[in-house]
Amino acid sequence: MSAHPAIAPGPTAGPGVNWLSRHWLLTCNTINGFVVGEAVLAPLLRAHGWEPLATLLYLAFRLFCLQRPDHSFFLFGYKLALEQRMLAIAAGLLLSGLLFAPVRRRLRPLDWRLLVLLNLPMLIDVLSQTVGLRDSSWPWRVSTGLLGSLTAVWWAYPALQRAFAAPSAAHTGDGYWTTTADLARAIVVRESMKE
Repeated sequence: MSAHPAIAPGPTAGPGVNWLSRHWLLTCNTINGFVVGEAVLAPLLRAHGWEPLATLLYLAFRLFCLQRPDHSFFLFGYKLALEQRMLAIAAGLLLSGLLFAPVRRRLRPLDWRLLVLLNLPMLIDVLSQTVGLRDSSWPWRVSTGLLGSLTAVWWAYPALQRAFAAPSAAHTGDGYWTTTADLARAIVVRESMKE
């Protein structure tokens, strides 16, 4: 097995990258759970008088969500920090990730054409309301967000599972690495060689 001239094979990426390559699903599920939890926590904090913390959460979520009241669910009289579709996407990513865990070694990735086809309802809903053709409803926002997140997980997670489950240092001998984890390790090695 010959090494690529600029990249030495082997598991030299470091403990952080190695841990992440073994626990990527746990990491994704934890992040998605945190997003859902924090979106629900904001109105709870506000309802119980913790206004500074609630305001901080609302401001953080405002970076990627408009938080329009007419597109939001309310809890104790206060809107959640994510709009209905964004909350459905985050919850759907978490639920799909949890459902993926027991079938992670058997599930094949969703064909990209089905990914596009199954996300058309969300695209049509978003565009038609954006240009003023119609007003979307919460059932449409929630169902299209859930469908979008389910298909995204079905398309991406099996590929990630295969990439991270491959043995480390799987160098083909012709300069190519066989997995994403090996590529990440190779990049770390190459960058450390520059120093």
